Amino acid sequence: MLVTRPDNDEATHYLSEYAELSLSAAREKSFSVIDLKKEKATRINLESYIAKQNPSLIFFNGHGGPDVVTGHLMEPLVKLGENERILRSKIVYSIACSSSKKLGPESISSGAICYVGYSDDFIFLVDKNNETKPINDGLAYMFLEHSLIFVRTLVKGNPVSDAYEKAKNTLYENFISALTSKESDVAQYLFWDYKIFAKDGDDSARIDG
Repeated sequence: MLVTRPDNDEATHYLSEYAELSLSAAREKSFSVIDLKKEKATRINLESYIAKQNPSLIFFNGHGGPDVVTGHLMEPLVKLGENERILRSKIVYSIACSSSKKLGPESISSGAICYVGYSDDFIFLVDKNNETKPINDGLAYMFLEHSLIFVRTLVKGNPVSDAYEKAKNTLYENFISALTSKESDVAQYLFWDYKIFAKDGDDSARIDG
């Protein structure tokens, strides 16, 4: 598997730290992991490693838009109409705002196996008292737990459909938890993320270890 982990603002720092937990789970299952962290998260590195190593799973963490996923300092890594073909024969999971709106379905048309991401802006809240230690941030965990479950379920050999349903159920359970604890401001954003969590392509696919 290949993961991109830019780390140049608060949002990407949180995503990078949580992605590290997913990488640990993959390594425990003897997966070979290509970790494009911080300044390594560039388009030239991404395209080079995909061509040479042919990873089964591409795991993007960063900012994005309807037609793009970005890396270090917002450099476009995959942009619709330019290089979405590099995702051919790949399962893709992208924690990047809105990339499932256009890039996801178009990458499937260009040969990607499955694309899981978010059809609009992915939102997560943070506890300012824990922002220097993202993993200890219980508020952020409510929003990012589902991503850990998604990747961990995949690396156990389960199909995308199982990983997606478990992850989506986790978002819903956390929404209910926030709602019943009367944290309506938190609950509304969890429900938003639940609604925009999307998949395209063959969800019966599995990744190879």
